[in-house]
Amino acid sequence: MISKKRRQAANIIGTIAAVLMVISFIPQVIHSYTSNDTGVSVAMYCIFSTGVLMWLIYGILIEEIVIIVSNIIMMILVVLVLISTVRKGRLELRCEKSTQT
Repeated sequence: MISKKRRQAANIIGTIAAVLMVISFIPQVIHSYTSNDTGVSVAMYCIFSTGVLMWLIYGILIEEIVIIVSNIIMMILVVLVLISTVRKGRLELRCEKSTQT
């Protein structure tokens, strides 16, 4: 049984996670429409990654295995994409582009 205090904390974290996941696509839409680059916006990726982490914490707080497992898998995928991006030097290039405009 989950305590009332823990449930309230989980609801706050779940709400933040949901908001982050939705707004994470705003930088991508702006990036896609204002540049010729169809790559992923760094801001979008950072916000999305934070949202995934928040969902994982939420799942742990409410002890919901489906949310926990799915977001662990998503975090692994996020890290793999980040590693690939850094290895190929794309992250630095996109950071420079975003600071120039």
